[in-house]
Amino acid sequence: MAHGEGLVVMAQAPPAMTNLQFRVKLNGKVVCLDAATVDPLAPLASVLRQELGFRGTKIGCGQGNCGACTVNLKRYGELYASCINSCLCAAGSLMVSPETPINFLPEITTVEGVAAAEASLAGSVATTIANCNGTQCGYCTPGMVMKAAYFQGKLAAQPDTPHSCRDIEDLLDGNLCRCTGYRPLLHSFKQAFSSEEDPHIQAELKQTPPMVVCDEDGNYSRLYSTGHLRHPNVVRPAEDDHGVPRQPQRDAEPFQPPSGMAPAAYEPAVRPAIESHPLPVMRFGPQLQGLWYAPASIHHVLQLLAEHGPQVRLVAGNINSAWVPLNSLPDTTVYVSLLGVSELSGPAEQPGGPRLCIHAAATLSELYDKLLGLQASGEYELSSVCEHLFSISNIQVRYRGTVAGNVNAVERRDGILHSDISLLLAALNGEMEVAMLSTTTKERINATVCVYDFLNDQNAVKEAFERAHPGVKIGDVTSRWLATAFLCDLPKRDAGDAVHVGRVSHRRENHPTMCSVAWRRRAGQGSGGGDNGGSDLFFTGPHATSQDERVLVLGHVVLAPQGASPAAASSGVSRELVACLRKKLACMQPRLGVENERLVLHLAARVFGLDKDDGQQQQQLQPGTRVGQPGAMDGVGSQRAMRTSVLEERKVACQFNNSQHFYVDPRLAPTTEPIIKPASYAHVTGTALYASDADVPMGCTHVTPVLSPAAIVEFDIEGLRDAVQELAVVCASHGTHVLSAADIPDRRTDKQRADGVPPWLTAANVYAPVVPHQEGSSSGRAITRVEPGDFGEFFIAPGVTTYAGQCVLLVCARSEAESQRVARAVQSELDDAVLRSKGPLFTEYKGSMLLKDHSGSAVLSMEQSRRRGLSIDPYDPNKVVPVVHARGKEAIYADKESANWGLFWKELKGKPKKEVTYVERGFKTDGSVDEAPGSAVVTGAQSHLYMETQAALLTRQEHRFNIHHSTQSASDVQSVLTPLLGARNSADIVVHNKRVGGGFGGKTTCSAIPAAWAGIACLALGTQAARVVLDRQVDTKVMGVNMSFEGRYRVAVDTRTGKVLAMDLRIDADSGCSAGTTPWIMLKAAISSDNFYFVPEFRAECNGYLTHTQKGNPMRSFGGVQAAAMVESALDHAFHQLVSNQALLMRQSAGTGGSSNDPPVMSFNAQGEGPSGFRSANFYRHEPNMAWPRTLLQRDNRSRSFINYGQELLQTNIMNDPKGGTWAAAMAGYRTAVAAAEEFNSMNRLRKQAVAIMPLLYAGGYEFAFLNQNTAMINVYNNGGRVLVNQAGVEMGNGCQVNIQVGGINTDTVPNAQSTGASSGSDLNVPAVVDGATKLRKRLECMLDAALRDVLLKRTRINAYGPLPPFVLECEFPAAARSGASQWRAIQEHVRQWPIGAKGSAEAAVSPALACLDHYVLNNRSWNTPPALSGEPHKSLEELSECWAGVVRYAYQQRVALQETGRSGDPADGGRVWNMQNMACYFNYAAAWMHVEVDGLTGEIEALRYDVFYDAGGSRNPAIDIGQIEGGAVQGLGHMLTEVVKYDKKGRRLTGSIMSYAIPDHRTIPRSLNTHLVWRPGTDVASPSPSPIDTRPVHERAQPVELMNRARAKTTGEPPLVLAVTLIMAARYAITALRRELLPVGAGQATDAATTATQADEPFVHLNTPLTPTAVLQAIYGDGQDITHTVQAIYSDGRDTTHTLQRKKKKKKGKKKKKKGKAGGRLGGQ
Repeated sequence: MAHGEGLVVMAQAPPAMTNLQFRVKLNGKVVCLDAATVDPLAPLASVLRQELGFRGTKIGCGQGNCGACTVNLKRYGELYASCINSCLCAAGSLMVSPETPINFLPEITTVEGVAAAEASLAGSVATTIANCNGTQCGYCTPGMVMKAAYFQGKLAAQPDTPHSCRDIEDLLDGNLCRCTGYRPLLHSFKQAFSSEEDPHIQAELKQTPPMVVCDEDGNYSRLYSTGHLRHPNVVRPAEDDHGVPRQPQRDAEPFQPPSGMAPAAYEPAVRPAIESHPLPVMRFGPQLQGLWYAPASIHHVLQLLAEHGPQVRLVAGNINSAWVPLNSLPDTTVYVSLLGVSELSGPAEQPGGPRLCIHAAATLSELYDKLLGLQASGEYELSSVCEHLFSISNIQVRYRGTVAGNVNAVERRDGILHSDISLLLAALNGEMEVAMLSTTTKERINATVCVYDFLNDQNAVKEAFERAHPGVKIGDVTSRWLATAFLCDLPKRDAGDAVHVGRVSHRRENHPTMCSVAWRRRAGQGSGGGDNGGSDLFFTGPHATSQDERVLVLGHVVLAPQGASPAAASSGVSRELVACLRKKLACMQPRLGVENERLVLHLAARVFGLDKDDGQQQQQLQPGTRVGQPGAMDGVGSQRAMRTSVLEERKVACQFNNSQHFYVDPRLAPTTEPIIKPASYAHVTGTALYASDADVPMGCTHVTPVLSPAAIVEFDIEGLRDAVQELAVVCASHGTHVLSAADIPDRRTDKQRADGVPPWLTAANVYAPVVPHQEGSSSGRAITRVEPGDFGEFFIAPGVTTYAGQCVLLVCARSEAESQRVARAVQSELDDAVLRSKGPLFTEYKGSMLLKDHSGSAVLSMEQSRRRGLSIDPYDPNKVVPVVHARGKEAIYADKESANWGLFWKELKGKPKKEVTYVERGFKTDGSVDEAPGSAVVTGAQSHLYMETQAALLTRQEHRFNIHHSTQSASDVQSVLTPLLGARNSADIVVHNKRVGGGFGGKTTCSAIPAAWAGIACLALGTQAARVVLDRQVDTKVMGVNMSFEGRYRVAVDTRTGKVLAMDLRIDADSGCSAGTTPWIMLKAAISSDNFYFVPEFRAECNGYLTHTQKGNPMRSFGGVQAAAMVESALDHAFHQLVSNQALLMRQSAGTGGSSNDPPVMSFNAQGEGPSGFRSANFYRHEPNMAWPRTLLQRDNRSRSFINYGQELLQTNIMNDPKGGTWAAAMAGYRTAVAAAEEFNSMNRLRKQAVAIMPLLYAGGYEFAFLNQNTAMINVYNNGGRVLVNQAGVEMGNGCQVNIQVGGINTDTVPNAQSTGASSGSDLNVPAVVDGATKLRKRLECMLDAALRDVLLKRTRINAYGPLPPFVLECEFPAAARSGASQWRAIQEHVRQWPIGAKGSAEAAVSPALACLDHYVLNNRSWNTPPALSGEPHKSLEELSECWAGVVRYAYQQRVALQETGRSGDPADGGRVWNMQNMACYFNYAAAWMHVEVDGLTGEIEALRYDVFYDAGGSRNPAIDIGQIEGGAVQGLGHMLTEVVKYDKKGRRLTGSIMSYAIPDHRTIPRSLNTHLVWRPGTDVASPSPSPIDTRPVHERAQPVELMNRARAKTTGEPPLVLAVTLIMAARYAITALRRELLPVGAGQATDAATTATQADEPFVHLNTPLTPTAVLQAIYGDGQDITHTVQAIYSDGRDTTHTLQRKKKKKKGKKKKKKGKAGGRLGGQ
């Protein structure tokens, strides 16, 4: 492949030269777009969405990692369509000549086409996904549907090909979901594609409860996937009948193409075939400067390379946008598509012998299929090679990605290796055939170059040509050569050859490699020759000096023959491997670093098979099989391939044995039923619309931000804007405008003008207050300038940036593609100027310096911020006031701020061990806080990474602004934009939104930023509309993260009783560049910091610190997960020391003969009770009739009934009940899992399992009363009685629009809406809707009662024919107790006894009223009767609908209002008044346990089983609640394991995309995930925990709470994330067991994972999150500068080669060093 860069600016546009057009079969119809309409560099996804209006295809990452853009593509001659990433498919690669016959056109199918192709939704794959509750926010769902449609087509084309559970699960490779937790998606795929003979899948299907479908008309029907009418996991108090399932209906969201889109021209079905042009080409871009060629031969390609040189970019397969976005390159570059070159494409060939020829443009799928066939032949051993090839890419990437494109993914400038195929080719002795045209003869010349040499030596290609053609003048070959094929040696099985490959990455699939190793075992000359061959070891590892894990170093070690096969002498090979590999690692330049060297060494040991003495024997795959094929696996614990890591083993272990348990009360139907939301059917058909799908008006301005490349950059606001404007004109056209802070609307007051405040430092631009970096620098005066180093958040940086990623400029253009293209070009220039100090922007521009980098003085860590005293105060950013929560017995230090608190701890610490067990982390000996690095428990930051990026469309209509926005908080957008847009008030800004594609708190306050950019563009340019849609990289860099935390603690425990006596917590958080929501998060962390543990003397201090990084935003749990990690680590540490102290005391007592004067009496046996018993011994427990604290601020109450801030816990028996509590339910399975872990650990040395359990007390609702309110508007339409509910809850998978049938969110109809966050969506909006519906119902009931009384009693003479029943008369029945329905039934019965004539005359007299009332009560059924799911549901529902419509018509005729407003404003738990003592609406009492396995060689962790026992109260919809629990649990696993937020020395975000930031995929989730909604039999759902009679005074008693209040149903969105802390605990236990097993005595040992038996001298294992493989290895082996323990741990013979290696190195020290090559040169073998 060619390399090179170049930029040519043409003075004038050349004439048009186009003979290509975009013509495809789209969903069965031929679509043709003009070449002027389609940019060949544009991704296919953009063409489908913007030009053709198929908005079901989503764009989530733009790098082919999330799968939301998946479409199916079928080319001529293929049996079935394959799925591709449309964001990686250049539109130009699908262009054809106009003469191409229709039969040869590529066929594309989108999610809309899949839905239209189904005769009915019933029974389709899409419906199965919806019926299995496989959607939440729904943004990723179209990609899932397309993957299922691909597999369905494959099965139809190959009906005889068997498939297994592994194949079904493999379908989700390359598709990510942030909401569901993957379990329902896997279940839906298994249900759709599994065979009846598969016992594992059938067993799982029987474990899944049935769901209930609700269509848009409110009709309910139950689905039974297993055919069982009753299900063992659905508990019902009484037998009930079940109805016949109805066919679900589509969501009522018609597909509307965007206005102004280019119409598609549908051509006739047949066109004559005409010979195409020999070299098809088209011009594109501004001034038609770009060239796109589609040659048909290698000779044409070489001609183009020779003619255009460094301008050429070769396109073969996918766009490599993961590293270099294709559409960001200059438009003057020449692009050459290789897809039409038949000599380069096609499957691999085997001309003869063990040599394999791989065409350069062969796809990875073709290579994979070829290798599978060779493996099946039994002649070659390629199982490990196939597994590696399968793991490095997903189905979409393999179908389009080419071998040469993967090898060529090397950025020469930075030395970055991105290729996973390169290591494989190197291990197979790969050679690359290259060709170019001779500079003299213009003839083609060929050469062969070693792949390893090519990757390590930039001159390797030139040297290869010189060797092949010694008499030819080669010259400069840069950008002139072309790779045509690769030649590889295949390992023959009968000769003893083998290639074994292993890799480690944060995410199992489709994620950059952290480390990879390939070992090639070469066969000898023969059995009698004495030469048994040798071995080659190739490896890649991260660069030691780079913080970007994508920067890899490639190494090679040659192992000399040993006279025996390496497989037959593991100890000898072990010593040689260590000596050679460690020597190579020590000599490599650049170095890998100690941690990375250890990872390479361990992975090499795993690949080399040195762990084969482990307890579980490894079994090879049978010839011809791969993981996922029959015979390769049969579930957990069955056959295993050669293991390279825990995650590699996951390829042969399916996700089985999932279960969901919940409670259904038919008395409250349809609530408590697992109802599937109607929007699910819009998700699976692609008709669900999001903010980025809104219709774009004509003349709309598209806005893209340009971001700061470093933390602190000072620049000239107007000068930089003018310079970039000139660059924009060159890159695009005169229709592109560049805006800066100078274009901010002037909203200054007279005082601000007088003080000299510029327009860009007013409320119109200042998003968060400016905080000077030096104390007192502002001196209370108005801030007229932001100095370098100051803090604050702005819509556009005012001349100084406060973090890398802050907006510096806005690029505005007439199309989204043009805006993004110019912004990327400007961003590249800006990066060059700041990061590399070159380019025109760095030099003086018109006499002034444009840019100056101050990042060297940036504050990038909490350690630096603490030293400078940059903590924040919730109310005044210039003061330092932490958030403190405390309780204690003495009022003098109740807040623990006096010196007495320190004296108290000094006294505790001084007590003997037999009385008090004391532990600390992060505190010095004198009791002060130790702020040194490494002294704290760290929980890393987490990115929200919602699938739908931020989007906003702003339009102006007179003085009003309408915003279609993907926001969780419409009111925040209103309040922020009011001063910026100059609106008269917030009512002039109307925010529209119905759903968002995931939020998790990341679309609350910060979502106003893209809306502000659109507003600035509208006002500055005078347009009527502006649109902002961020791409993934920009969104991740601009929007904040869930803050990183540091925790320090000290704990005192009574050694005899095991009771926690005191706890002191210090929690610090990285707030980023501004305070933002930090005070709220700190408050939540403080009140959650004791979890469910009663501590008599307790203090939690929380501080936020400013840094020059991304701002901290709220995320699920608002600091609760970080606080739980701190307190659970503290308790684990305390228990560890408690066991040690008790063991020490018992040994001392035994050694002294057990003195009778002072026997070691222990009422709590820590060794026997274990960590679970220690925790339960310190639980809160409600003590009835306990005296209430005397004042709000006094925390002197020592009762276990009150939490640390004084609120009474009324339902602790939900946790503590030994028969039905959550803790007891969890403990049953926990004990079994502990026994299984003990058995596993006794048989395995290099792997250990462990089980951990934890409780959770979570306070529901906001902590401030004014936030716990919301409004709903109910409108009933006269025509048909349709009901429209407008409420403030934003649907993002949380179910707030499932529990309520609603219209879109509109701030015009629902003002003052609270943000949908803190798991309060349903909590706040359901009561508001219930309140409005109750008011409206009472009004209609009064109307009907009046009709009965007035019409029947006054206008007729009913009394003449007999007396009315007594309860009808007002005098005999109270009005409050009357029921219109019961009155009408009585009157009907009375009327039946009249004479026929009288009855007829009476009916004629009141016929209008009777027409209504006959519907009001029909067949003894009232209109307020809930929908029935028994008998004949269709008929009863029709009758009910007809009855309701009649009531509405009559109300309209009587002029009764059919509109009502509802409000929600609930009291605190127990009906008490909100204050600082009562800050929770209710409490969740949950428990969970997790079973994990840790690989002692690679450091990888796998969750084997995760059981959650959750208190959801009376769940309104178990389907939604279980989905929320599972999604939160898996998101928590990502926080604990894989999601790493990293910055470089300039503050740049290194993990800013899905490619570099590893969210969990479907292989991250536990193999078994079980969710239990715990309920208490024999009690009402609304009050699951009855308490004893409260005899306290009235003002201290808990008040009853209404049934429909929030106390009935509890939140499920946030608490499950906190329960993921069990993974840290279990990993700690497993690592402790590994340390004891692997490390020599004295190197550090700790508790056993299962038995928790601890020796007195064992240190405690401290863990930080995320637990990446390198972090786990460091926790096992330490962080020393050598890897002695690593070497000793690997080998069973115990020999240590480290000292020998060191002696050899000393001997060589005095020798003269050989001359080294240049950086990046050849790294030859030893």
